[in-house]
Amino acid sequence: MVATGSVSLDSAEVDGILAEPLLLPSFDEYLLSYRDRSAVISPEGLTAVIPGRNGMFKPVVVVGGEVVGIWSRHLTSDTVTVTIEPFEELASAAHDGLARRADDYGAFLGMQAQMVIEV
Repeated sequence: MVATGSVSLDSAEVDGILAEPLLLPSFDEYLLSYRDRSAVISPEGLTAVIPGRNGMFKPVVVVGGEVVGIWSRHLTSDTVTVTIEPFEELASAAHDGLARRADDYGAFLGMQAQMVIEV
């Protein structure tokens, strides 16, 4: 039985969703729900996501099911700038996918979007 408001996905559907890069918000269940997060993030990455281990999570970038960086946004009157801070260099396919996610986020906000990747 599936609880009201939830969706049941099979493994192929989950793999399809994770094939596209994701920009997840702070406190998303992708990381928050697990004590052992080693399957999806390195210890160094975890330090960047939860600086000072104080319980405050930064928004995360997920590529191929793995947390590969953090992101932030800066708003002006008509533009949102999405800044990606990868833990290491990202493949060009990931850049393209993240640009699409930034555009989706801009559309959600009703703004133009631009993406910056800090190296």
